[in-house]
This record gives sequence, structure tokens and C-alpha cells, in this order.
Amino acid sequence: MSDDNQPTPRKHQSPTLTVLQDRGPSGKTVCETCPHAVWHSTVNGVKAFCRVFFSIVWSPKEPNEIKMCDGPFLE
Repeated sequence: MSDDNQPTPRKHQSPTLTVLQDRGPSGKTVCETCPHAVWHSTVNGVKAFCRVFFSIVWSPKEPNEIKMCDGPFLE
């Protein structure tokens, strides 16, 4: 836990998103550093599949900006 008694999520850097960062989200979604987000590139652009939600949570056609969820705290 951090000093303000808030839990600190685990941070993860996707190698796929790092390479394709100019085609992905703009740093406004928690999925960008979540270990449960599986980033991948398709002919339609970069997408993220969430292994917690069991769905695509970010794509160019639906650029959801998920600000918070419990995914980063799961082991």
C-alpha cells in the first residue's frame, strides 16, 4: 500500500504496445499498464483483450478509456 492508504496496482509494460505505441491509446487508460491486458495488432489496428473482462477493452473503433478497475490488483 502507498502512504495515503490506497493500494498500489502492479505496473506492467506490454512489449507489443511499446512497439506500436503510436497506433495505440494515448496514455489515458489503466489497461496500458495492466498485466491482464493482452495487446495485439490486427489489420484493423491495435487492440487490447482483457483476461478479467473476457472482452476487447480497447480498439481504434472503440477507444474506451477505462480509468480504473480492480484488474491490476489481481494476482
